This record gives sequence, C-alpha cells and structure tokens, in this order.
Amino acid sequence: MSNHPGQAIAALEERIAALEAEKEKLLKAQLVKSAIAPKLPVNAFDLGMLGVDIEFAMRFEVEIDEARMRKAVSDLAAQMPGLSGRFDPTTKSLMLNDEGILVTFHEGEWDPTLFASDWCHMLGTAFAEGHAAPLSVKITRSTTKKSCVIGMVASHAFFDGRCFYDLCRDLMKLYSGEQIVTPEMWSCNGWTWQIPGIGMSIEAALTKGREHHMVPLTEMLQTDYVQKWMIGGELTVLSFTTAEIAELKKACLPPGEPFISSYKCLCALLISVLSEMLHIKRLRTVHMADIRNRVPFFPNRDRKYVANGICPLSMVHADGQVALPALAAEINNFLHDEQELTRQFMLKAQIVADSNTYHAPFESSTVDEDGYFVAEGEHNGPLLCFNSHIFNQDDIQIEGVPVSNMVSPKIAGCPAVFLNAPSSRPGIDIFMSMPPKITATFKEPAWQAKLHAFAPKKQQ
Repeated sequence: MSNHPGQAIAALEERIAALEAEKEKLLKAQLVKSAIAPKLPVNAFDLGMLGVDIEFAMRFEVEIDEARMRKAVSDLAAQMPGLSGRFDPTTKSLMLNDEGILVTFHEGEWDPTLFASDWCHMLGTAFAEGHAAPLSVKITRSTTKKSCVIGMVASHAFFDGRCFYDLCRDLMKLYSGEQIVTPEMWSCNGWTWQIPGIGMSIEAALTKGREHHMVPLTEMLQTDYVQKWMIGGELTVLSFTTAEIAELKKACLPPGEPFISSYKCLCALLISVLSEMLHIKRLRTVHMADIRNRVPFFPNRDRKYVANGICPLSMVHADGQVALPALAAEINNFLHDEQELTRQFMLKAQIVADSNTYHAPFESSTVDEDGYFVAEGEHNGPLLCFNSHIFNQDDIQIEGVPVSNMVSPKIAGCPAVFLNAPSSRPGIDIFMSMPPKITATFKEPAWQAKLHAFAPKKQQ
C-alpha cells in the first residue's frame, strides 16, 4: 500500500464502500429469509381466546374517502405487521404475509340489527382456521347525509378491550394524517410459562375449572343465558347524566371512604334494580379488571397492545336485594382486594393455558321463555357481567370530529358496557342486551323511576 495520504484515503473509502455493499447484501438476505417463513409465537393463554372477537361500530358525521382509509389501514399494518398475518393451526403461530387486511365499503344505511362482527364478515373461526387476518374493517357510507359508520373487529387472542380501543383511535389518527406511537404488539408472548402450577393435562385443567365454577367459552355460548339474553336479546341504551351520577355517588359512598368510582356505583344500581325486577335472590357478577402492574411477569401498563390484560373477576352476592350503599361497599371492597384479584387471575391463567380453552366464570343458568332467570342454587344462580372499560369516545376522532355515537358496541360479549357519553351530552352510557319481554318491562315508568332515582327532578 502506498504511503501517500491521498492513496491511503482512497483505499480506505473503497474498503468502506465494499463493506457497505456487503452490509446491504446481508440485510436483503435477512429480509428475504424473514419473508419466507416469518412468524410470531402465540402463547398458550392467547390460544384459549381463538374464535373470540372484540368489536366496535362507530358513527361519525363525516364523509370518508376510500383511498385514504385503505392507506390508513395499510400504514397501521406496516407498524403492526401481525395485523395482516394469518394464524397457522399446525405451528400455533401467527404467520406474517402481505395478504392484507379485509377492508370493505358499503353504500347505504347502517343496519342496527347487526353486530359489527356480522357486518364486517370477521368470524372468529375464519381466523382460527387461518383464512382471515386478526383485524377486519368495514365502512358504511350514508347515501342520504354526511355520515358514516366504521366497524372494526379484531381477534380477542391478540387484543383486550383497552388495546382494541387504542387500535381504533390509532386508525382514525392515521386517516387524519396524524402520527401514532409505534405499538408493541404481541409483547405478552413468553410470560405464560411463569404461571405457578402450570403443566396439568387438559382433562385435569377442565376439571379444576369446574371445581372453581368456570366452564369453557364454547359451553357457555350454548347456555340459555347467552342464547336468550346476550345473543337473543335487544340492545338497550341507558344514559346517566353527570349530575345524576354525582348524586348516586353521594348515596353509595362507603363510610370512611373519600371516593368511590362511578363504575362501582352504577354496577350497584343495576344489580339492585335488576335483582328486584327479575326476582333474583342470589347472583354472581363478573367484573373486567386490568391485571397489568398486578402480576410481576405480565407486561405493565406502558406497553401498548398487550392482549389479555383484562381478567374476568367473579364475586357472589349473598342477596342481590341488599341496600344500595351496602352493595356498593361490597363491590368496592372486592375490587380493592389485590390479593383476591391476583389469586383469581393466576387461577384463570393456569386453567386457560393448560386447557388451551378460554374459560368464563359462569355456570349454566336456566332462563324461562320470557328470558327471566330461574335460580338453581348458591353458585348456579344468574350472572350479570359488567365491562369496566369506561372509554371516552371523544378521544376517537376523524380530523377533529369525535364519534357521534357507538351504534353497536360489543366488548368481550358483555351485556353491560360502560362508555363515557360524548361531550355534547356528558355522562355515561350503558349498553345492555336483554330479552324482549325484559326490555319492555325495563322501559315501564315504574322501573325507569327506580333506575333514575338519583336524577334531578327535571331529568326524570
């Protein structure tokens, strides 16, 4: 090599160029390799959620551009590659590919009789069998007014309610030209093996589930309760104003407690009214609680898009017709019992992981032809399932225009979903599915008076 500085520099630059070319070649090879058989592992707990969907249908008073919406979905998938993947039942993995996400447009009016899953053609079985992506989007554009309904459905194996809400909000941000924080999807993989006691046979796990009053979801879906109440019921919206909630909270505040949440008070009110109306003497309630930051090995709250961070927690009420303050105090104490909440989650995770089947804290309840419960014992009485996701729908916006209303909310199949009402009508909306005869009874003035007993007189 020449000692001339210029020649040495030239030789070094040539060497650097060669290394850069080699680096580019290796990077391309890596991309090709990942494109051949890229996959994301799915842990045993997630496998139990295959076939279960989570969905929203949201009305916006805006016009939607098809090309822009398709680009927004593509941009979302680019930041979250798993969204366009397909599940491989053989390897139990999510296989990445470029088949894309089903996005369909319909010109006409929203059919209120359909849930988003029917409307979006996103069936849980299709994803579980490898025929569909874990996300589906469909937009109905009104032909008579400046309005649209956007339906989104995702597999519950990869999204809990909180993460799905973030997903909906991020898609609208991308459509509006805004940036989103790159999510950490699938980041819960790998934690399942840390569950104490894991390793039972499927048969043992199913038996243990029943010992603790839990049954597989597939069995739950066939019960009278689900067929006549949740699936066969009518969607009813209950609206509570801010002033009404404030008075309710005053009545429910346990002695010595400085604060009680609106959620707990509304749960207590619904339990009280429904138990009286349906002649319930004993009942179970299920509350969806966020276990992030409660279990050491589960990803904490600052990790985005972590599935199954919401665990159904069950409590048995000795008498559903107790006084409202005592009922609110009972719920408040239960949801602050960290030891009990953690115990229930660990037990649920163990049973689901070992059985590869999602379990619900539910036992078959007999429902008569009108949809009324017929209790059959201490743990076989009716169940009321409350969803504690209190979402602020004003946060989901398209170019500054928030959701005008949630036309078909269905989160984890719960018959009671709590959503913050829009800023134009502050308060909380509760979406409930009830059999037709119960819905008709519920709308009678006498029951409405009980339900809104804490509303200012002019609101009643």
